[in-house]
Amino acid sequence: MRVALCQIPVSSRPEVNSGRVRDALGAAAAQGADLAVFPEATHVRFGSDLHAAAEPLDGPFCSGLAAAAKQTGVALVAGVFEPAADGRVYNTAVAYDGSG
Repeated sequence: MRVALCQIPVSSRPEVNSGRVRDALGAAAAQGADLAVFPEATHVRFGSDLHAAAEPLDGPFCSGLAAAAKQTGVALVAGVFEPAADGRVYNTAVAYDGSG
């Protein structure tokens, strides 16, 4: 198994980070990776408004991760922020196989 460690510059804007993940995942696929591992807080950088950025696991950011995994055939692990029922934010690790 070939593993790519994808250290990307994380922005305070999820849409920017989504693009960076897609680019890094494409590069990992081109180098024969089976799995790409992204940092904690791939969704948005720490110091951002995590409550505003948090979204359910079927939200746009995670759906984009799943689609990117499916498109490249590379499994991935990334850190996202998920809203908690009590008003807090969960720091969550998500994983998608190469079929999304």
